[in-house]
Amino acid sequence: VKQVESPALSPDGKWVVYVVRSMEPKPDATEDWFYHTHLWLAATDGKTPPRRLTFGANSNSSPAWHPDGRRIAFVRAAGAPPQINVLSLDGGEAAPFTKAETGATNPRWSPDGTKLFYFGYMSRYAS
Repeated sequence: VKQVESPALSPDGKWVVYVVRSMEPKPDATEDWFYHTHLWLAATDGKTPPRRLTFGANSNSSPAWHPDGRRIAFVRAAGAPPQINVLSLDGGEAAPFTKAETGATNPRWSPDGTKLFYFGYMSRYAS
């Protein structure tokens, strides 16, 4: 089962990055499932086939375009608290941007692209 979510339009309107969530059965199990989320990129004119941007067992979500349209910030959960990563569309691997002990979510670039804002998790609640 696959579901599309979180579409984000590039600054020039020519591309859309989105999340594909898939549900797959666990090997050797009858009722347990894996959930994977990966980023995909598609041209808005429909002439170029979509291409997958992220791979592996990590969960990737919440894409946000850099104002120059050449980079995407996103959330990666890799068995630890989720962190912000940045992926260049010029090629290469995603690079970690945060190392927040309690995790980081919802990346948003400043209008000039010089800052990346995000939300952090609270690890404890005051009583």
